[in-house]
Amino acid sequence: MGIAIQDNVVIGHYKEEAVVLVETGELFLFPGDRNETPVGTTLSTNKYFIPIIKKSKRDQDEILKIYHDI
Repeated sequence: MGIAIQDNVVIGHYKEEAVVLVETGELFLFPGDRNETPVGTTLSTNKYFIPIIKKSKRDQDEILKIYHDI
């Protein structure tokens, strides 16, 4: 039995943004620091999600390096 992925859950932070894992397994960023969006927070909307591909290649690589096993 696998682990169910909760939709739109904050799994960590990168710089000043929350890293969000969505049900499809994709990673997005959400403006919010650690105090505003602690790990485990479920976000009810994806309106402000930023695809990691909108970030620099360097940032994308770093995010994927940190969160690749999630």
